[in-house]
Amino acid sequence: MKPKIGIALSSGVVRGISHIGILKVLEREKIQIDFVAGTSIGALIGALYCSGTTIEEMENLVNTAKWKELVDFTIPKTGLIEGKKIETFISKILKKKTFEELDIPLSIVATDLNSGEKVVFSEGDIVKAVKASISMPGVFEPVVEEDTLLVDGGLVDPIPVDIVKSMGADIVIAVDLTIDLKRSKESEKKAESTVKEFFEREFISTEIAFLKDFLQKNKMKLPLFMEMFLNTNNLMKAVGGEEIKIIKYTIRSLDILGHQFAKEKLKYPYIDVIIKPEFENIRWAEFDKTKECISAGVCAAEEVIPKLRKLLEKKC
Repeated sequence: MKPKIGIALSSGVVRGISHIGILKVLEREKIQIDFVAGTSIGALIGALYCSGTTIEEMENLVNTAKWKELVDFTIPKTGLIEGKKIETFISKILKKKTFEELDIPLSIVATDLNSGEKVVFSEGDIVKAVKASISMPGVFEPVVEEDTLLVDGGLVDPIPVDIVKSMGADIVIAVDLTIDLKRSKESEKKAESTVKEFFEREFISTEIAFLKDFLQKNKMKLPLFMEMFLNTNNLMKAVGGEEIKIIKYTIRSLDILGHQFAKEKLKYPYIDVIIKPEFENIRWAEFDKTKECISAGVCAAEEVIPKLRKLLEKKC
């Protein structure tokens, strides 16, 4: 009897695009995936794959997507990005709308901020589950559902190997997207990303527009020396081109948390294969480097194919 294979797709923001390269190699080698569990970006890629989206379609989607048009900055209350545009985008690209309609069984992990507990979706509305799982706290507004406040699944389960095992997998594959935090810190000093600059500029523009509207409605006027800051270019120059600190520190904190948690999860005895892509100077929001991420996934998956074939032969 053929053993069932399950794969845990991890959190990692843009680095999660490497999942496409991994799935591409597994499919090319005719290694069938029977169960998928995903968290954060892994939830999105998992939903696409399990809904029947082809690898070619996924590659084309991430390589041609106009990422900047998917960002809807809002006045910060619970997050910088409202998330309605990304939700509409997800809804359009998914061929199946519920878990029950998927071609491959899928589980998606999110975090309930109210209780601090892990929430696992495996039935019902798949778009809502993906939106919740990718809602990075401090960046995206949480998904509110009854008495729960749902955010990024990576907070409680960056590599959901236990979920995929409980789904019935005989062979468990874990995708490890952790990076060397020291090297990551050093790479921040190198060439700037145009996507990163866009996030900063659009965030500042949103806040300035809100302030101008507020001043106009309340018939208020700023001192002359402050009016110059009601211009995006002037304010960008004034802050010296530095990153928006709230985003920078949020991502850095999540990287540290995810790194430590993932290291512990990778010690689980029932993990049979670990696929670890290597990334060179790819930071969290650099969605202009999707091709590099996919290539990293391909290289990492190719390295484990011999081990995976031996496991399949042994368990048959």
